[in-house]
Formats: sequence, structure tokens, C-alpha cells
Amino acid sequence: MSRKILVPYDGSDPSKLALKWALLDAHDHGFPVKLLYVVDQRSVDMLSGFASQREKVVEELRREGEKVLEEAERIAEEMGVDVELEKKIRVGVPWREIVKEAESDEEVNLIVMGSHGRTGLEHAVLGSVAENVVRHSPVNVLIVRSEERIEESVEKAPVRRR
Repeated sequence: MSRKILVPYDGSDPSKLALKWALLDAHDHGFPVKLLYVVDQRSVDMLSGFASQREKVVEELRREGEKVLEEAERIAEEMGVDVELEKKIRVGVPWREIVKEAESDEEVNLIVMGSHGRTGLEHAVLGSVAENVVRHSPVNVLIVRSEERIEESVEKAPVRRR
């Protein structure tokens, strides 16, 4: 059975930490990593007041996503890990697209993602991508929290060469 780690990546600090965690694990076990950037449909709707502008807005946000995924590739190179990277961009509601990607790729057996740790009103208004992914995912989900001790352990982890 093939195994692959899915990493939803948006360039935020929590997603960078999750990426590093996943890359170390993938390197140690020889798993490929699929990087997923989701163009948030809500952003498209807000930025494209007219239907005629929708495609232009989606294309611009896709280009931004490509830059973010290139940054993730640079992080992997800087870490010196030997990991096969696959990149994908989807458009939609982020948590739904993450779950759909895990469902559609039979090799994905783990999602590693960061959490922004929103609470209170901000959580109620924005929802929690991580929480929804955990609730609906067909595979295991590892949430990497932005805590100093975790950041230190990822930064200090030796990369073992195969």
C-alpha cells in the first residue's frame, strides 16, 4: 500500500511549522508529500463583484498559490530533506477541498496541518478549517500547533540521510 502525506499549505506560520513536521516524517519514512493550496471561494466572491471578473480573480489567486507552493519547495530544499513533492491547487471552501483531496487520492493516509488557534468570536465567524478537516477527513489528521516547544523540536531535528 502506498502512503502519502497531504499538507494543506497557505504560507502562514502554522502551515510552515506543519510543513516542516511533515517533511521530516516523510524523509524518515520515504513517503511523498502532496502540498495543497486552496483558493478560498469566499475570497473569489468578495473580489469579483461581477461574474465577468471571476475568472480573472481566480487566475490571480492561483498565481499567488503557485508562489506560496514554490516557497514550500524552497523550505524543503533548505531543510535538506529527500522527499518527493507534489503540488496541487484547488478552488473552494478550504476544509471541504482538503477533505476532497484526501478522498480522491487513495495514497493519502495522513493530513498534517497547522492550526491558527482561533477562539471566541473570531472562531465563530471564521470557523475552524482544522476542526472541520478533523471531523470530516477519511484519513488520520495531525494538527501541529504553534507552540514554542514544538517549533524548537522541529528546528533542532537532525535530518537523517537515507
